[in-house]
Amino acid sequence: MYAGVLLIAGGLALIAYTWSRVAGTLSVALQLPYVASAAFPGLGLVIVGATVISVAARRRDAAVRAGQLEELAALLRAVDGGHGRA
Repeated sequence: MYAGVLLIAGGLALIAYTWSRVAGTLSVALQLPYVASAAFPGLGLVIVGATVISVAARRRDAAVRAGQLEELAALLRAVDGGHGRA
């Protein structure tokens, strides 16, 4: 999850750098190199970082859910006392 946060921070830093370089420039032709070389990759890093965080959270939730199901199964076995019905 920390990797996702770092990717998002890096992407936002690239976007901020791009903005600082093109904010005072009125010519689109002079802005495009910065946008193409920093802003688009920065946006990509933000998207990848958000995806990494989402996947990490889902994996963590799945592990917690699996542990809860194991605990529930153990409790059901204990309540049943080994007298399972087929």
